[in-house]
Amino acid sequence: MLVGPNGAGKSTLFQIVSGYLPPDRGSVVLFGADVTRAAPYVRSRMGLGRTFQINALFANLTVQENVCLAMLGCRRSLGIWGQAVDRNIAGVARGQLEAWEMLEWSDVPVRQLAYGLQRQLEILLAICQKPRLLLLDEPTAGLSPRETENIVRLIQRLPRDITLLVVEHDMDVAFEIADHMSVLHLGQVVATGHPQDLQANSDVQAIYLGTGAPGRQ
Repeated sequence: MLVGPNGAGKSTLFQIVSGYLPPDRGSVVLFGADVTRAAPYVRSRMGLGRTFQINALFANLTVQENVCLAMLGCRRSLGIWGQAVDRNIAGVARGQLEAWEMLEWSDVPVRQLAYGLQRQLEILLAICQKPRLLLLDEPTAGLSPRETENIVRLIQRLPRDITLLVVEHDMDVAFEIADHMSVLHLGQVVATGHPQDLQANSDVQAIYLGTGAPGRQ
């Protein structure tokens, strides 16, 4: 879990790790390989998945069509539209939707979904790409309490062999789902450790409560 105030650099870090922004210095190593100059799709095929602060969905396509595209995107070659969406991929997509309790919306255009369901779908699309590392950028931002509960439940159901790095502003959500937490401030990690330990950290309190800069009283 990565937390910090607005402007701390959390989303910028995600953009650099996933290949949408080049680093000013240093390198990006993913699964032991230097990917500093690798395109986002290369990192995705290596096992990096992510969601965005603003939904990145095909709004005019149905929920099932979005899932099919996510699955096809993992392939090194689509051929002629992946052999017209492959003969089996639609069935696999419906299976995924059923497993993640979204089957009833399979034929609904994404633009007609409630915002909370769109956020849920974006996480599902990332899962369908079978990532080894999944970056979730503020998955509960703008959601109602009920929608937030649904997203938290979905995250808690994710396979344990997927490493999650989550940016989250809602500290209740952060403490509920995080096993390990780092606090970012002005581009620097100021504290890292077990979530409960960070609650009593004076630097973290200074950042969130406005009692001064870290290390100062």
